[in-house]
Amino acid sequence: MASQGAGFMPPSDLFAPLTPAEFRAQHWPDTPFVTHGSRDRLGALAECAALADAASVLDVHPAKIRVWLTGPDRKLRKLREVAPADAKSFVLSEVGTVVVDEVDAHIEPVDALMRGCCELLGVARENAACNAYLSPAGAGTRMHFDQQEVIVLQLGGRKRWRFCANEQVRFPVRPYFGNRIPPELAALASSFPDEMPSGAQEVTLEPGSLLFLPRGYWHETETLDASVSLTLTFAVPPWMEVVLDYLRSALLLREDWRRPAFGLDESGTHRERISAMLEARLDDLRGLLAETSPGRVLPPLRDAPVGVGPGGRLVPVPNVRWELEQRDDDGHAQTVLVLGSDDGPVEIGILPGLTRLCTWLAARAEPFTTAEAHAAAGEAPRRAVDVLLRVALRCGALARIDE
Repeated sequence: MASQGAGFMPPSDLFAPLTPAEFRAQHWPDTPFVTHGSRDRLGALAECAALADAASVLDVHPAKIRVWLTGPDRKLRKLREVAPADAKSFVLSEVGTVVVDEVDAHIEPVDALMRGCCELLGVARENAACNAYLSPAGAGTRMHFDQQEVIVLQLGGRKRWRFCANEQVRFPVRPYFGNRIPPELAALASSFPDEMPSGAQEVTLEPGSLLFLPRGYWHETETLDASVSLTLTFAVPPWMEVVLDYLRSALLLREDWRRPAFGLDESGTHRERISAMLEARLDDLRGLLAETSPGRVLPPLRDAPVGVGPGGRLVPVPNVRWELEQRDDDGHAQTVLVLGSDDGPVEIGILPGLTRLCTWLAARAEPFTTAEAHAAAGEAPRRAVDVLLRVALRCGALARIDE
């Protein structure tokens, strides 16, 4: 049946001895946490045949699979992409770690876990994913940090972790793997340590263990025996991206902001002309910011989860009208989707390329998959299609069906 409300929660013992609520209050998102316990406490994950061992995980994944090959120092260095059948040979040969991306899209108990964790932690489902790591004994990852929160669940074997706080950059927007420093990080720190800083914590994860690392924490690993683990990643956007995404979507609808900025490298009178044009844009931006409220920037809240898991489909909600209008806003042409219902209309500014999808949705009454929506949208950007579907879910124009 269509899901109209929330209700997903992770297993009550997932963070034991803490309750899920205590974990969120005491550790999320800034303080590391580790706990150990029986694999059986993981509920449906422990009973899932697709997670029984490395071969079982590979059997359910249809796409390309990443393989990190082990260097002379037993650290993972070189990345390759292979078919699932070839990935099994890498597992058997024990020459590297096999990374199975987005297993939550193919294994229902993992998707259910992700939905529960997202609801508990206040993370949008589309900002979370889960990868499986299949590592031979002796493999490891060199010291690095990520730009997202990470929860690791150890399902089989043992893996040693060392980790510590990042004193150089808090809340990094890019990861760092020990090579060239990306410009976004170089603006914040001129160098990073080559070795794990003193005071690093060390833990050994065994079947049933859980480790939480905040974004930016240094960490490195060593696999003690053949290991199967799940890494849950939560790429919550920073405030910078939240505001910039809104501004980009708002300015995209204004013709003057889409105009090419010719002449930026010219001097003399040309420079004065360019400065005057920029000042006009900045005045326009100040006006936009002056009339911008939090309600315009933040996505509308709705109880129903916006993710669509394995076997999930969407269905248009009856009695909601999908209508397209072309408007002129102070000389700025804009395409507006109006979702009409008994609760009043909801207006959404959209890219012109999404009109085909809106027309398709307006005429549809049957359930559909996101893949069908992408096909109906033609050449429209996939991200734009996903955003429209999520907004329609939040506004109550679409409902989610679980099967």
